[in-house]
Amino acid sequence: MVGRRDYYYRVVSELTGLLSSLVGSYRYLVAAADELNRITLAHKDDVEDAIDRADDLGDIVSCLIKELERQVNNYLREIKEQYPGELNECVHHGGTDTRQGISRETDQMDE
Repeated sequence: MVGRRDYYYRVVSELTGLLSSLVGSYRYLVAAADELNRITLAHKDDVEDAIDRADDLGDIVSCLIKELERQVNNYLREIKEQYPGELNECVHHGGTDTRQGISRETDQMDE
């Protein structure tokens, strides 16, 4: 089981690093679009293009967050199998609801 746990750990680490980088880029794109929008001489098409670029990257970030959540759940399940009983509050049966792309843990925290 250690092999799969290590695999999920590496995947989660790589996705976390990628997410951090993309979120930084997203922030810069949003700031650039805002700044461009404030420039009086900016063409409307340029502003719309800048907003579209930020929106496209935002969609990628959203997909990455869903995948990261799925992989974190996999990783936690592997840990739970190795150390039963110690993570019951963190890892519930079922994990991610693939129909909605959200985890049941998140749903339970909101209730």
